Amino acid sequence: MIKIVCPNKKDLAWKTLVQAIGEDCSYLAFFRNGNVIPDPVKARAILGMKAAAPLTPKQSRSKSKKPKVRVPKVTIELRPLIVPKIKAGKFEEPLLTGTF
Repeated sequence: MIKIVCPNKKDLAWKTLVQAIGEDCSYLAFFRNGNVIPDPVKARAILGMKAAAPLTPKQSRSKSKKPKVRVPKVTIELRPLIVPKIKAGKFEEPLLTGTF
């Protein structure tokens, strides 16, 4: 029987790894490393990724604000659907009558 192991998502090592290489790559590195959370440098080596470039002082790993996108307001006027009255024949029930 195969035992399925998942990383502890609350672990600081896991959070650091996810922040460095992303969640999908972190899972792959975790499984390839024998279900042990690797450090970001080792994870990049396991996955064959290039080393990360050092951050400049202006860059930070904190979440940046997303640019605001202006969405134009759209106004839709709803009008009642008017269905014409259809007269039934001698032996038929009326199908549509009135407005909906």
